[in-house]
Amino acid sequence: MFFSRIARRAPACFIPMDIAFLLDSSSNAGEDGYQTQKDFVKLLSRNLAMSVTGSRVGVISYSAQASLDVAFQEHSNPDDLEVAIDTLQFKGGASRIDKALDLALKVLFTSNSGARPGIPKVAVLLTDLAKDVTEYDNLWKAVVPYRTEGVEVIAVGIGPQADLQELRVLVGSEEYVLGAESFKRLVGLAGNLTSLACKAAGKYTKLFVFKERVVLPQRGSETLSFLST
Repeated sequence: MFFSRIARRAPACFIPMDIAFLLDSSSNAGEDGYQTQKDFVKLLSRNLAMSVTGSRVGVISYSAQASLDVAFQEHSNPDDLEVAIDTLQFKGGASRIDKALDLALKVLFTSNSGARPGIPKVAVLLTDLAKDVTEYDNLWKAVVPYRTEGVEVIAVGIGPQADLQELRVLVGSEEYVLGAESFKRLVGLAGNLTSLACKAAGKYTKLFVFKERVVLPQRGSETLSFLST
């Protein structure tokens, strides 16, 4: 496992949000890649101020189909969430991002799954995109309702074949696309992803603050700047 135990740490973002993680459980991601994504979510949950009135985390796993693994109302602290995430099983099969986006909006971001009125909504998509069978038009159709519902999307492309340009169709701003060279390097995005989620939530609360700006090198000669607490 990439993280056998997740250390206790003080939250880095105190803006309450309903944040959904869409995990790639396809054959191309592989069982090890899926495990790394699960460990990554456990780490990020400790950067958020999870509580009954604070942030809540939801989880969806997708391959050829998508499944709701953790609803927002199920856990209000990182310890309980970690136990639930550890039980999730790898699926395998083809990759359909549109299925994950559709399930998140129609099922997870609803009151029945614990989504709360007046609380900022953020969806974090993790994908290697290398062999995704979702057509570009279907990606666009799946994400359009997110705009009208006020759900911010952050897309994370993993691996050397991930097409970050294609992922930009999913987000409202180019800064909400991140890249990791491999699943093993996903942990290096924890601080930046926390900050972006905090910023996305802060668009609706006007409470976003940050302490410093860090600059991370991306693949090739590009350098992108992100906010970090």
